[in-house]
Amino acid sequence: MAKLDYSFWGTIDEYSVLQAAFLWLDVEPPNDIDIDEMPQKQEAIADLIEKHTGTQRRHYPMCEHEKLKVSRDELREMAEALEVKPTFLFPDEDTSPKAAVSEVERNTLLKMILGMAVDSYKHEPGAKRSAATGGGPRSIAAALERQQLCVNKDTIKKYLTEAEEKLLSK
Repeated sequence: MAKLDYSFWGTIDEYSVLQAAFLWLDVEPPNDIDIDEMPQKQEAIADLIEKHTGTQRRHYPMCEHEKLKVSRDELREMAEALEVKPTFLFPDEDTSPKAAVSEVERNTLLKMILGMAVDSYKHEPGAKRSAATGGGPRSIAAALERQQLCVNKDTIKKYLTEAEEKLLSK
């Protein structure tokens, strides 16, 4: 099972109901969530979120489910009412999965990410769109998902953009 990407999900102010259901259980949401194949636990959490926030999936066609959003504040209120503290809403700094990385190490990792994206995924630095950062079968996200290492495509784009800005703007 893929580790939750706290560096991405912990900074978002609004989630789809389906994303929030996965995050509530400390599971990285897949890029494409098929409600018919959604695990029972996540489905139960989605129902609970809908009940608490008044969001109703059944009133929308399947293709619209990802557009149903709940705010971080609504989810925190719900968690406090239920007396639970999901990690993505209440990160505990003492047990945070983030490890300190020096700037030299970070730059080395960014070089590796950018180099692999350009060489293996035909990423073009500076381009507005890139198949490497999309959700297609030849994207970095799809390759990682095939290895059960789910990373959100927005996280991939964020780090590629950071790599381009730090390494190519010189």
